[in-house]
Amino acid sequence: MDYTLAQYNDNFALLAYDGAKEKLCNVLGFPQDVMNFEYSSTLFRRGLVIDKKNGNIVKTDRHRYARIAHHGLTELSSEKRKKVYNKLFTSFTGSNYVMIDTLFLLIDALLFAQLVDLKDKSTDNEFLAGKSYEDLYKDVRTCVDMCHRDGVIKDAVMNDPSKYIIEDPDLVPMLKRYRVNKKKVFLLTNSFWDYTNIVMNYLITGKSSIDENENKKWTEEFDVVIVGACKPAFLKDSYLSMFRINEESGVLENIEDKDTFFDDDNGGGKIFQGGNWNDLHALLNLPSQGGGEKILYVGDHMYSDVLRSKRTLGWRTCLIIPELDHELNIYGVETALIKELRYLRQVQYDLDEYLDLLRQKDKMSDKWANQLSQAEIKAGEIKLLISQKRKELSKKFNDMWGQLFKAGHQDSAFALQVCDFACIYTSKASNLGNVNPNRPFRPYADYMPHDQSISDEEKEIILDPVES
Repeated sequence: MDYTLAQYNDNFALLAYDGAKEKLCNVLGFPQDVMNFEYSSTLFRRGLVIDKKNGNIVKTDRHRYARIAHHGLTELSSEKRKKVYNKLFTSFTGSNYVMIDTLFLLIDALLFAQLVDLKDKSTDNEFLAGKSYEDLYKDVRTCVDMCHRDGVIKDAVMNDPSKYIIEDPDLVPMLKRYRVNKKKVFLLTNSFWDYTNIVMNYLITGKSSIDENENKKWTEEFDVVIVGACKPAFLKDSYLSMFRINEESGVLENIEDKDTFFDDDNGGGKIFQGGNWNDLHALLNLPSQGGGEKILYVGDHMYSDVLRSKRTLGWRTCLIIPELDHELNIYGVETALIKELRYLRQVQYDLDEYLDLLRQKDKMSDKWANQLSQAEIKAGEIKLLISQKRKELSKKFNDMWGQLFKAGHQDSAFALQVCDFACIYTSKASNLGNVNPNRPFRPYADYMPHDQSISDEEKEIILDPVES
């Protein structure tokens, strides 16, 4: 539900941000300077890695090499970045690192970076001096968690969902279209019933409160609803008791006979709490073994939604990437710059081949020395120009981190995860309503680098056929 069906605006992020600041100061004793921190929605992005030990936030390419790194909010120079991360290869796994794989963690990244800067600047503050960078992150995580537990976030949303949730007029038509086409639609969320009921009611009916006399109920758009799922544990074999929820009272009811526990036609109800994937398969009349490929699971969290369900259960997966709209808009606006960069890269490749040829000839005769020198100067100029143009393009996407799916000229680590674990991806769940629910999604052919030469030869044959 969260960040998949329900997309939240900056007001929602501010609930966690401001609530965590207040708890850092008033619960954990941080200096009041923390209250002067200002929120920004653009400073950090998914796919980055928080280095708790060094107080850094890092962007890596698909091979896990650090391409951009900031200490707090200050970018590390190329020399410092390589000294910390590339001198001895770092895989960015383990307890020292946190992958920002959900939009919820953007608040953690921002507060952590701001606290790192405050610690570095406040050398005379004994409280901050006694904190390691790891301690700072632990305190941030503690305070954000408290905001989720004590109602600072969810109570505000429940009181006025219209202030925090982005309306999506295409959502209901999408759900109806799938059910009309005989697809079973289920909702699986870690949120509990009281919060889920308010949020989903607003998304489906547009009303901020539950109207008991309203004939139209949001649950009619779903065949099964499971709340309090405790993902990713739900997607493992670990057992969590399943209860049926009385829709009117919200009271949990024991399920006496699991063989008949989905008895909605006889008034048993289709809303549950807890359980695990075996229970969901039973509710959908799918076998425990081999039924995963019948499910398309739509979620926003790379780890607990997409990666875990794909690796463990073999479910088909659809990753929701709200940032995709912004990325595609920039691509459309900056077409000329992108084409120029591709042209320059091709010139660079051709020049590299020419330099290789000149170096071989130079070994046999000194008469090539001048040409070689001139070509090397030109290669340096091209390399510098490409670097300048690439930085110019990157800042169009995000001033600090560049493109979401690229790290330099290569795919980012985030892009690699999308390709490895998401069968399909899109910017919002309701986009699925733009295609026929029975349409198969077929990928383009996968290409490895050596396939390019084969592809070029095929094009030549098609464009210039040889007479038999």
